[in-house]
Amino acid sequence: MSKWLTHFFQIIILIGLAGICGCSTPGLNSATATSQSRRASAMATHVAIGLQATINAETIQATATAQSLQNVLQSAGQWPVIIADIFDANLHGWPSGQDSDPALASITWGIANGKYHWQAEAADSFVWWGTPDMNDVSDFYLVTDARQISGPDDGEYGLIFRQSGDSDYYVFEINNQGRFAVYLHQSNNWEALMSWNDSPAILPGETNRLAVLAQGSQFLFYINDRFVANLDDASLENGTAGLLIGLANPKDKGMWEFDNFELRSK
Repeated sequence: MSKWLTHFFQIIILIGLAGICGCSTPGLNSATATSQSRRASAMATHVAIGLQATINAETIQATATAQSLQNVLQSAGQWPVIIADIFDANLHGWPSGQDSDPALASITWGIANGKYHWQAEAADSFVWWGTPDMNDVSDFYLVTDARQISGPDDGEYGLIFRQSGDSDYYVFEINNQGRFAVYLHQSNNWEALMSWNDSPAILPGETNRLAVLAQGSQFLFYINDRFVANLDDASLENGTAGLLIGLANPKDKGMWEFDNFELRSK
């Protein structure tokens, strides 16, 4: 029995005892007090049954939602594999070597020991992304393992998807402060579809498994196989997918590694 129900019963029992011990309202005879006590007990039982039914319904709904999400994930797991990269070699045309933008950052990429390594030094606040050679996809399941090895705790890393050109894309990212966010970048403007939120699913400083499931305008987001958020946005219909990192302050430096990048699409 829930604490709510227990507390409710305690109140009703006290009301009933007030009538039995003679602490009833002046002017009520014994028969009237007994009748009120019985009605109070009946009301307590009626309300308790209703509350318990509500609690049961909420539990059933939560279970059904979890089962639904699991079914969706299982279905997406059967979609054809577009890219499955364990980074033993650069077979998919990922960015490698060095690049820089004096106004933003300098970046170094490399694949070694089965990991895709990124290093960056910020000239200003920035997000830098990279995608493999691939065609545009619409509905997809995207997942990778990611870790920030060094750098400030507000350094960002995650997934980019439905990327079209340099200006239009979504990002799903986390940091070592235990927070995650979802942004839309369109026509050189940022829109927070989901501002930074705390999540116990994130393991700061450790490898985190990030996943996005997209069907039309519906998006589901997972961290370490735990559902953390969903949203509806129809701004971008298709595009490529990849990885991203970011730093918040000039002269910040960081290192990241990615592994087990997989993209499935209908």
